[in-house]
Amino acid sequence: MKIRFLLLTYLLGFICLITSNIFCEETIILPKPKYIKYKTGDFRITDDVKIVFASTGGDKLENIAKDLKKHIFDITGFDLNITELANIKDRTEKMLLITTNNSSLPEMFLPKEMEDIKLNELGKEGYLLEISENAVFCGVDEAGAFYAVQSFLQMLKYEHNAWSVPYSRIIDEPHFSIRGQHFDPARQFRNVELLKRYIEILARYKMNTIHIHFTDDQAWTLESKKYKLTVPGKFYTQDELNEIVSFAEQHFITVIPEIDMPGHCRALRKAYPELACQSSGKKRSSVICPGNEETYKFLEDIFAEFCPIFKGPYFHVGADEVETHEWQNCPICSKRISDENLSDEKELYFYFLKRVQEMLIKYNKKMVIWWEYFPQLDKWLDKDNTILQEWRGKAKENSVKEEFKIINSQWFPLYLSHNTSTPKEILEFNPVITKDIPENTLGIISCSWGDRKELTEDIVLLPRILAVAEKSWTDKTDSKEFNMRMAYHFLNILNQIPDKQQGKLDKKYINKCLKDITTDPKSNLASFKENIIKYIISQQ
Repeated sequence: MKIRFLLLTYLLGFICLITSNIFCEETIILPKPKYIKYKTGDFRITDDVKIVFASTGGDKLENIAKDLKKHIFDITGFDLNITELANIKDRTEKMLLITTNNSSLPEMFLPKEMEDIKLNELGKEGYLLEISENAVFCGVDEAGAFYAVQSFLQMLKYEHNAWSVPYSRIIDEPHFSIRGQHFDPARQFRNVELLKRYIEILARYKMNTIHIHFTDDQAWTLESKKYKLTVPGKFYTQDELNEIVSFAEQHFITVIPEIDMPGHCRALRKAYPELACQSSGKKRSSVICPGNEETYKFLEDIFAEFCPIFKGPYFHVGADEVETHEWQNCPICSKRISDENLSDEKELYFYFLKRVQEMLIKYNKKMVIWWEYFPQLDKWLDKDNTILQEWRGKAKENSVKEEFKIINSQWFPLYLSHNTSTPKEILEFNPVITKDIPENTLGIISCSWGDRKELTEDIVLLPRILAVAEKSWTDKTDSKEFNMRMAYHFLNILNQIPDKQQGKLDKKYINKCLKDITTDPKSNLASFKENIIKYIISQQ
């Protein structure tokens, strides 16, 4: 963050303390913006409003305009026209203008109040939303413009028989660069439409990453054209994968695919037993053979198929909970250890990861691995092309972590399917692991694992996913104030907020809706679901 913007923020923060009714009114937006100032008046949605996008040489702003049109129609029933900025001749036309800092924007379209705002002083994904006679969504980049639209849509309210958004200015940017949620179709298969639904939810709350655990002991869910790895009905075709990635890109979300290796490979071993060690006698063993050159040939083929499909910069290869003792008795592994002058099977593990990383670098991918206790990791892997994903809660005890970029998915409170952490505990959690180099903590991904299916339902997940969205965007927030916003958006996702209550934090009505949510009394999780609802009400 630039010094000038810091000074502006601190000044505005001081003003907020002494004139809170003017500058720091209650906001419904989640995650909460860094700065919001409400003014007198409302921008009304009417038939004559046009959605206007600035031409930047690409189609991203036009796609944002189409998305805004769709959501306004779904919410209000108004079917607004879309046009390019070049077609607008004067400012008398009522418009929703979508632009970026890099767009060529005639001065006549900028409100005078915007002249002192320098968007390049905000970080990537930052934005300015200025709502007055017109609404201007101005992002540092296209993602920022998209997030400005999400804030606008959240403020839409129905009042006096009209849909409107209050006159306001928002200046906002994220705290962390990675803000995401993990899903596990290898154990709990989710079809394409369900994944797309979650992508829409994540994008609505400015999360930008979906981590999908495609393979594990239970199943391999990626269609390969070269290898027969899947079982009928529970896999994604390559066309479906392209559809998921394209849909995510439209919502400014990066897909991090995970193919677990060299452990958690029971499904792979079942399909191709020749990839197991020669000494493998345990039916439940889950490792593949890192001594066998055919293993690397298989992985080369797999990356050649899937790296072009997943266009983001990351590729996750698991690398956790590896049973290296099986390699001790494998003659092929022993030969590899000897030929490569390795000391033992632990170094063979690092050798395997190094080979895998070299494959991924060819496709311009950074390798992501689950954090284990890796005292030699920095000697084997390219730090610039490795991301560690913390999960055990022990990374703070190891100095090697300072050398690498890290994503925090710590078991408590971020394993949402394995513990009953509250939104408050998520908000109070400190995700920064690399204290000496805080910028090396890239962000937060909360996890929903399929081996605890009862803890992956919306009532259990959504309140805490919303807390992760808040924490990863704003970092610091008041949990009690957050809880009212969270309750409203939680109910809205469940389609429990009618038109007349849209855009309003009506505590009495929200609590009534929460009490009306019922759970199946026969469910093993009925009491926990009820406790979640009671918790939300108690925090109001």
